[in-house]
Amino acid sequence: MMDRELPANVALSLFTIAICVVIVEGASAVLLSRKAVEKPGIIEVQIYDTEPDDDLGYILMRNNTYTSVKAYGNGTLIYRTTYRSDEHRRRTVNQTYYPDRPHIILFGCSCAYGEGLDDNGTLQYALGNLLPGYNIYNYAAAGWGPQQMLALLESGRLPEEVDSDGGFAIYVFVDPHLDRGIGSTRVPWLYNSPYYRLDGKGRLRRDGSFETGRPVTTAAFRLINEAKGYSNFLRLINLEVPANLSDEDVRLNFEIIRGARREYERQFNGTFIVLIHSIHWDTYLEQRRRLAELLKEEGIPVLHYQVEYSPEDRIQGDEHPTAELNYRMAYNISETLRRDFGA
Repeated sequence: MMDRELPANVALSLFTIAICVVIVEGASAVLLSRKAVEKPGIIEVQIYDTEPDDDLGYILMRNNTYTSVKAYGNGTLIYRTTYRSDEHRRRTVNQTYYPDRPHIILFGCSCAYGEGLDDNGTLQYALGNLLPGYNIYNYAAAGWGPQQMLALLESGRLPEEVDSDGGFAIYVFVDPHLDRGIGSTRVPWLYNSPYYRLDGKGRLRRDGSFETGRPVTTAAFRLINEAKGYSNFLRLINLEVPANLSDEDVRLNFEIIRGARREYERQFNGTFIVLIHSIHWDTYLEQRRRLAELLKEEGIPVLHYQVEYSPEDRIQGDEHPTAELNYRMAYNISETLRRDFGA
């Protein structure tokens, strides 16, 4: 009797599980549809103009001009802007470089790059106006993390591309960089970017890219992201790995930044500074604080300006910094550089 009941019990269990999955997926679909109504879709047209790069994962195209458009699904424009890159794949705002002037080199992601902004709205442009005695070089690119900054410096090419050997390097940090430094499921576009890890003695090592240096983990992360494409429930709960960042993850990001500072100060007669951007997603508040503590203990200058927010601080529908916020930050930076570093 038991042998005949077993297949029936298994079938009933599988049927029950299937019904539960259908119910959960259906309920999740309803909740997701409500969120979609509350947050209208976005249309993007050639947001970034990049090409693959064996060392950095991807990089800006050389000597390029293109127009980027972002709009709501109903056609309401969020922004239309034109970006330009120079022969060294840096964003240019039509500035002139003078060999006898010191430099300010910007590293970072779209916030430092100036996504959604015309030339005169960028942090780069504002710093050039407020510190006219400096050449401003923008080595940021949308979606990059601290690993691209370190790999770029380790390439040794910057002294050939920057006209002066003295000045400042400013790494513009935002919370999402912590995920990018470790290559979590939140950043699938970076799996071909530089992979740094800490060895058994806590020393920083580069091991190719996330794709080649940790193939099993990266394959698992890709599978999770693909599964979210088929599951309403996984999208609803926004499954991510790791769910939260550990102290070890923060330590890895710190070591990457420390390595970048070491490389910069080895190649240039300048000061490496970390700017914690005033615009926060507050994804990792405690981790950000811990990172700042480690940087300060290492003697790396950290700039963090608390500002009063207004609706003009984020591009509506996009969340990147506006020109108004960039100018306020540039003013604070220029005042600090003059007061504390003799700029």
